[in-house]
Amino acid sequence: MLRLRGRVETPEQFFAPQSDHSKPCQLCARLFNEDLYKRLRSSDEGLAEVHSSCELLATDVYHSVLDGCNMCAVLGNSILTATKNETPFHGEETFVRYIPWYQGQRTTTRTPVICDALQSNEDTRGKGEAHGYFMGTFQKPTGHGEFSVSHSTEDKPDLTFQSLDCAAKVTLKMTVIKGNYSTGFDLINIDIIATPSETCSKPWIFITPYGATLWLEVISDAGEPFSREWKALSAAGAEWPPVVRRWLDNCQQYHQCALYSTFRPTRLIDVGDPLHPHLIESVARSDDSLNNSGDAMGYVTLSYVWGAKQDYVLTRDTLQTKLAGLDTQRIPQSVMEAMEVTRRLGFRYIWVDALCIIQDSPEDKLKELPMMAKIYQHSAMTISAASSPSASEGFLKPPDPPVFKVQPFRITIGKGKPQFPYMNLSLAFREEAPEVKDPIDSRGWTLQEWALSSCRLRFSSRGIQWTCNKLVADPSALSGEEHRDPPIQFSPEGYVQNYFGEASAIISSLPELNERLSHRYTVDEAYKRKEAAMMWIEIRSQYAQRSLSFPTDKLSAISAIAAIAAEEHGMTYLAGLWKEALLTDLQWYYIFRSNPTGPLSTVTAAQERDNEYIAPSWSWASVGYDKGNLYPKQSRKWTTDRPWHLKILDCGVDLVDGSDFSFGPVKSGYLDIEGRVLDVEWELWTRNTVALNKISLHESPREKSNKRLGQAFLDFPSFCLEEGLKLKCLILTKADLVYNQYKPERYPEVICAHALLLLPLRKPNTYRRIGLCYLHEGGLWEESTSESIRIV
Repeated sequence: MLRLRGRVETPEQFFAPQSDHSKPCQLCARLFNEDLYKRLRSSDEGLAEVHSSCELLATDVYHSVLDGCNMCAVLGNSILTATKNETPFHGEETFVRYIPWYQGQRTTTRTPVICDALQSNEDTRGKGEAHGYFMGTFQKPTGHGEFSVSHSTEDKPDLTFQSLDCAAKVTLKMTVIKGNYSTGFDLINIDIIATPSETCSKPWIFITPYGATLWLEVISDAGEPFSREWKALSAAGAEWPPVVRRWLDNCQQYHQCALYSTFRPTRLIDVGDPLHPHLIESVARSDDSLNNSGDAMGYVTLSYVWGAKQDYVLTRDTLQTKLAGLDTQRIPQSVMEAMEVTRRLGFRYIWVDALCIIQDSPEDKLKELPMMAKIYQHSAMTISAASSPSASEGFLKPPDPPVFKVQPFRITIGKGKPQFPYMNLSLAFREEAPEVKDPIDSRGWTLQEWALSSCRLRFSSRGIQWTCNKLVADPSALSGEEHRDPPIQFSPEGYVQNYFGEASAIISSLPELNERLSHRYTVDEAYKRKEAAMMWIEIRSQYAQRSLSFPTDKLSAISAIAAIAAEEHGMTYLAGLWKEALLTDLQWYYIFRSNPTGPLSTVTAAQERDNEYIAPSWSWASVGYDKGNLYPKQSRKWTTDRPWHLKILDCGVDLVDGSDFSFGPVKSGYLDIEGRVLDVEWELWTRNTVALNKISLHESPREKSNKRLGQAFLDFPSFCLEEGLKLKCLILTKADLVYNQYKPERYPEVICAHALLLLPLRKPNTYRRIGLCYLHEGGLWEESTSESIRIV
């Protein structure tokens, strides 16, 4: 990759190499010399840079390319690309500063005619004599004391591969780099400077300092002192354990992110003996047994994708058997490999949900669910089997093959002697990695597992990565990105994080938010709660994009995050919404751009509730279909807290039998509300839209007005709604945002109110929410009457 003045791009192909391998050339031997090799070999562990430089003529590069050297072909293409890019930046001052012999040319005696021509050239192009020299429009005096002036119609020089065949002096300053956690040197950058000589034909090869830097990644089959793989830490090799241990040691010594304590989950897997792993019940063990000096590092947790139903899980009947020993032939591959990682990193205990929670015991699940936050917060590290699509498939495998911008090519260096043996190097530069979505990033449970952990070891399709509260270490990242500040997460100390962009974004802690706000302002609790509720809207939007094997887990799989947020701010949780911000939280809607994968049922007036109850209809968690995106993603832009003739009378939920955990599953809920209600009729949306759940609304009966009342997004695809069904609208708020000013091409009408779309049920004044409406300016809704209703 070529970093130029003002941009970064792939070098143009002025010359295309004929083979991916080249023999050693004299120019490469000057860069990759024996002294450089010795210094590479003697470098210390961790971050290191070794420098080398040489001076040559452009024609040397030209002839090396013709002789078949691929490295010189890339260098030559880079020199020509940089020269072309530098042209607009060259002026008189640049020439005087960087070309020693040019100053003498400027003092050459000129005739009045030539001076007029030069002045015309300067006025026309605005570049002065320098541009004339560079473009070939200014010539030196002829042998008879006369001047020859030629004019070019091109603004840029006509550079070709043959332009390299000149006496321009080229300086190459090479730096070979090893990252802090790399297994060898894996990156090369070469600063290129070129100065034309007095005898060079035009256009000149001219590159000023900082005008061009060539970046190449490098690997070698021979290994040391170079890396063996393309700038990634592979889980398939033997290099990763020492690197990960350095990450761990660094965090324990300097960051102290992990919250070590005497807390232990109810059950753990003891992997100290690889031939005899077994389950232990920590509550039945003495403190000396679990917290002796040899086990002071605590336990680790596993976050992974279950995939298909697991056969080898903890049940009531197998508890005693698994306490005696686990059947290593039946343990799923991802779990087995996580146990191996645990041992190789010096830990003895690991927590895995399938083997540490009794899967056929609702009582045990209800007891363990409130402990999820502590289990992950107090673990020394969470192993994230990110690249594995199911428990039956492992994650200790090589990273996915990279995609290259500069295609790999090979060169040979060395002299064939012990002090400097022959080595084949592969050089290339990868594409900027897009947002990586591993299988784990699409699963619901794994979001809070990642968010609650203080230290995470991620086995990704890009290789192994480390994230703690103070550092992100990604050996697969391109230059400048190997280490960066941590993204958003929820930890006992309170950090705000957003790992791997929008698709995996995690949460907020809010203690950190409090500290930041309190430091700058005198903020009351009401304001802090409002900020926390707004952040929750962003959290739930990300969570709703993930899938669950069992839709009934929708509240459970985010319950730990909700519990911590409620504890910090003293807020009341209502099946995914907050009582203190209920008006804003009610203004959610989904957009379905493709059909859900699960079975769809027709929504009719006789339908009371779904077969598998998840949440009240007024909660976003009640939507059991996948393929939908939950909106709004940012509460400040798309919601309003200005009620319009609305009063929330009461709201509550009933927990499932046997549970006292208010953040877990519920069996029913209600919302008593007083507000303006009106009858509406609907029809399918006929304009261009990508939403499969968008409908048009009209006042009922249609004879009152032909004008459209507004639009609605249903909580399911519109073809599920029974034709001719009579619906009602409950007005919630007056809109703060004038949508047609924000995006007039999408919102031609002025949207003035947000409302719930309701389906009347058999019980009087009882309704089910089926969508969110946006009502236009004017219409009979402004004259509607107030009613007291219940939404269930």
